Amino acid sequence: MVMVMYYLGFWKFNENIYLDVEDTYNKLSKGEYVEGVSNLDIRKIEADLAALREKLLGVDFTVFTTSQFVKIIFPHFYDGEIMNQFPNLFVDYECPVYDVQYGKRLDKYPLTKGENYYI
Repeated sequence: MVMVMYYLGFWKFNENIYLDVEDTYNKLSKGEYVEGVSNLDIRKIEADLAALREKLLGVDFTVFTTSQFVKIIFPHFYDGEIMNQFPNLFVDYECPVYDVQYGKRLDKYPLTKGENYYI
């Protein structure tokens, strides 16, 4: 059985900075520091993700963090109701979701809580 992983990345560009998102994602995923990307409140984010994990009992995911970046790794794509919980959590941190599978970062749209990124 082949396991297909699903990845979401979150980071915040500094004000008036916009870098190539695929390149930024790849560097951040390797643990590299990227000039032009903000440091995040990783402790708070990890606490929020722990609370979300409790809320979503049975949803399996792994979290990789650096001071600038959070990557969430799923063993597969869950339904939209579950997947939408993650981009919505990061609205407070002004970190739009980068969906690796589509190569798109949803930062061209206003970030609002409760928005359905995934159908």
